[in-house]
Amino acid sequence: MAVLGKDYQPIVKNAGDVLVGVAQVRVGKSSYRPAGTAVVGTPMAASKSKIIIDESDGVTPIVAPISGLSSDVANTWTGQPVTVTGTYTGIYDGCFIVRAGAYNGTLGDVLAATGKVEVFAPNGFRTQLTLVAGAVASTAIDMNDEVSATESGLSIALDFGATPTAKVGDTWVVPVWSGTAIDRTQTCIVTPFSMFRGANESVGGLKASSFTPKLDSVATLQSGFPSEVMDRIVTKTSAQLSFESFEYTNQNIQVLKDIVSQIINEARMPACPVELVARTRGNTQVSFWIPNAGISNAPTYAPTDDYSTLSWEMEVVSQTEIAKNGDFVALPSSGIPSSPKEYEIFLAWLRAVPLYQEVLYKH
Repeated sequence: MAVLGKDYQPIVKNAGDVLVGVAQVRVGKSSYRPAGTAVVGTPMAASKSKIIIDESDGVTPIVAPISGLSSDVANTWTGQPVTVTGTYTGIYDGCFIVRAGAYNGTLGDVLAATGKVEVFAPNGFRTQLTLVAGAVASTAIDMNDEVSATESGLSIALDFGATPTAKVGDTWVVPVWSGTAIDRTQTCIVTPFSMFRGANESVGGLKASSFTPKLDSVATLQSGFPSEVMDRIVTKTSAQLSFESFEYTNQNIQVLKDIVSQIINEARMPACPVELVARTRGNTQVSFWIPNAGISNAPTYAPTDDYSTLSWEMEVVSQTEIAKNGDFVALPSSGIPSSPKEYEIFLAWLRAVPLYQEVLYKH
């Protein structure tokens, strides 16, 4: 009898690519919270990105990560060119996205010394900067079409070196959390890149954790006798994140406990951004960034003689348009450029934001 070779066996191709260990869970701030101190995170390198255009208005450029293996989408320029100063005064949580190149329908391959860099605010508003000898002096970043460039409160300086080798699509992000009081049913975070870094937002030690994208309902088209399946369409999808935490009193677990209290006692349904972060045997990072999720099952408090855990379940929630007379005010009717205004730009990014984004860069 012939012996089957290894070519026909499910042999691991690379042990370094196997996921190991319990995945970390990170939690951001609630979409319902009192006024506090605005936070500006450390600039960090993301993966390469591309520009897509909103299908509804046919005008608004939106940044989208390029998918692929981590080695394929890594930034060409590995340095940190971004410096941020000032106090964030915006009403949005999210990221300022710094992207090498400028969208004009034709993008070059290499970012030359006199090339362009674009900064997208957390609401999607775009500011175009010109490199001079590979750098940009500290520049106030706008967040809407008004003449004043003070809406963000932040200034960004760039330094790629005298002869920059960064290529179009190289991307960096600066996470920001608003210090204004917020009362929303959704986070309004539209960045496809994670806002988290390291263990700062971690909920701590976990007994178990999982992220589950699901096909909840599939309709099947059949015909003939005996019938054959002619087509299948997905009629409902969802995604859930579950974990069992050991800790009870750390600051990130407190965000979830406050949300549960608001649900039970005040009939509010706040949301928050979350992320599940795993690693491979080769110590590369794989994570699932979720801009908007809500508690779907509160934990049961039942301490035992052994180490006790709390079981949390969160549902990924799609974001909807929000009223213009809420957090967003109509801009003045005079002195407005012909480009889309703040509200329309934000809605374009909101339509494009994914339920979740697999993130392959280290953060």
